[in-house]
Amino acid sequence: SRTIVVIMVILFIFFSIYYLRKSSIYTKLVFGILLFVFTTSSLFQYAKEGLLVRSDDELEVLEGSRGIEAGFHGRIGRWDQNLSYFLNDFNLVEQLIGTNLFIGPHGDYFCWLFSYGYIGLFLYLGLLIFILNHILRYIKYFKNTSFFNYYSRALLAAFFAWIIMAVATNPSFIPDFSVFTVGHFSILYSYARRHQYAQIQNHLPGQAAATLHRSSHSSTAHT
Repeated sequence: SRTIVVIMVILFIFFSIYYLRKSSIYTKLVFGILLFVFTTSSLFQYAKEGLLVRSDDELEVLEGSRGIEAGFHGRIGRWDQNLSYFLNDFNLVEQLIGTNLFIGPHGDYFCWLFSYGYIGLFLYLGLLIFILNHILRYIKYFKNTSFFNYYSRALLAAFFAWIIMAVATNPSFIPDFSVFTVGHFSILYSYARRHQYAQIQNHLPGQAAATLHRSSHSSTAHT
């Protein structure tokens, strides 16, 4: 929870500053008030205190007073130990499709590798790349449509937060966060596909557009 709060706040501030440059003074004032209310809330203070404690621990690792295995609140040691088990105690088939190793909520990438093997990790990374690639395309595609351009950029920030969080925690196992981000991408993806279809249909001759329309309805009915 602390990781999510910190990353999302940082991304939200940069995102807001970028788009508030040309806004009115009243919009900037409202944003400043909302930001002040949030940063003085108990949720933010709890995340801040936890972050400061964790930061002291990580500084000790960097200074050498604690071993490298204590890095990331002990995650590096856990990753190293389980990776050794994964590579040495399981055969190739098990490494491909998954093992019974479980490291808890301590890193999506290692968790997918240990639980679902190389194939599972490949599919997980493929999904993230697919989503990010489409969001970047939609930012360019909707460059003249302010709402969906902002919507695409907000989703881009959310998935960047996902990628960073996945190093040390498990966003794919957090229902509210994963459903929220993937769900909003599904809405954007569906709208973009419909918009692209309408653009193609508008540029086709009448008979060809009617044929495309019928074939689309036919394929939808079959599915």
